Amino acid sequence: MRRQLLAYLLLLPTFAFANPSDMPPANLEELLEQVQQDKTMAQAQHQQREARFIAENTEQAALLAAAKAELAEQEALTQQLTTLFEQQERQIAQQQAELTERSGTLGELFGTVRQVARESASVISTSLTSAQYPDRASQLTEIAEQKNQPTIEAIRAVWLLLQQEMTVAAKVDTFNLPVITPAGNVATQAVTRVGPFSAVSEGQFLRYLPENGNTIILSRQPVHRLQQVAMDYTQASEEAMMPMVIDPSRGAILTLLGQKPNWQERLAQGGGVGYIILLVGVIGLIIALQRFIVLVTSQRAITKQRAQQNIDMKNPLGRILSVYRQDKAHDTETLGLQLDEAILREVPMIERGLTILALLA
Repeated sequence: MRRQLLAYLLLLPTFAFANPSDMPPANLEELLEQVQQDKTMAQAQHQQREARFIAENTEQAALLAAAKAELAEQEALTQQLTTLFEQQERQIAQQQAELTERSGTLGELFGTVRQVARESASVISTSLTSAQYPDRASQLTEIAEQKNQPTIEAIRAVWLLLQQEMTVAAKVDTFNLPVITPAGNVATQAVTRVGPFSAVSEGQFLRYLPENGNTIILSRQPVHRLQQVAMDYTQASEEAMMPMVIDPSRGAILTLLGQKPNWQERLAQGGGVGYIILLVGVIGLIIALQRFIVLVTSQRAITKQRAQQNIDMKNPLGRILSVYRQDKAHDTETLGLQLDEAILREVPMIERGLTILALLA
């Protein structure tokens, strides 16, 4: 009895600490009753926790079993799909070999179709006809870059595009087209295309830019004579035979001709030195013209003097002949010296200005 009482007394601070709000027992009987109640409550709590643990354990075991079943099912499905994948790979390889065997020379044909499409795309993209018929080069590029074998429709499309390019390149056609002016504005104008070589609008030459698909008016047009030819050609009737300027380089030559400076621009480029050279040239031209007139007049007078016996002192030959007639009584040596002297007197008059012309030249 004493031992039990001692145990109850030892448990008393614990329960008092756990339930500080409860009133302390008045005697040993109340203490015993309280201890029994606490024991019963603790057992109930233990049973609840045990039951909850068992329930959770059962639930986790069920989840584990379901996961294992799902894992087994997925492993079986993986094995099934792996087997199916290997079978299909073997079928693909077998069918590919069969396709290669049956196609034979079609492989070379498909390669040729791709090559022709690629080369034609580069030609058509820069052709002047693309201004009138756009988006053709992109179709050919798409066919050339296909990884699959070209279909019959693709092969027919390549043939039709090539046939169209050959047909329209042999024609002279007039159509409306948005054109970019030198000021940067876009205006729809009537454009006359001469094959794949030249295009004009209102007497002005155009150039097609394949990088963006725009058609521009050359900021610097060729000489007026070529522009007049283009204007006359566009205004002529369809039955008329008219000359026309064509550019085999598809705009490059016309651009270079437009960039060629005229005489005013060349004179401005020369500056002060250019004006001095021009002045010297004019002076040389005047001297050359004056000497030309003098020499032509002297030549005509000499020719006239040779045809008559009368001596005319207005020409060099007449003056030389007058010396001969005056001194023909002298001996041959003296006469020769006098004639040489007369000739030497005429030479400076004939050669006057030639030194300056040689220097200017």
